Amino acid sequence: MADKAPTGAQIEASIDQGRAADKVDHPDPAAAPLATDAEAAGAPPTRQELRMAARRIGPRPMAALSDDIKGLVAYVAITVPLSIVILLVVGLSR
Repeated sequence: MADKAPTGAQIEASIDQGRAADKVDHPDPAAAPLATDAEAAGAPPTRQELRMAARRIGPRPMAALSDDIKGLVAYVAITVPLSIVILLVVGLSR
């Protein structure tokens, strides 16, 4: 039994639900839904192309999450001491 390839609409729904590593859970206001351009041109995506597109959708890699956390730590590490210095300078100047 051959495995079923997802449709363009299923792939687009997965992307819109935030399953792709580069997108959050929010619908895209696309002028033309995924794969409709090719279908309109008379060359719809093959099952293999749809499978390849579906494989690219998955949970965000941990490396991307750790980069986000590193950025947050750097932001806090800079802004908190800077805020304390500003508060001390303002407080001592009174």
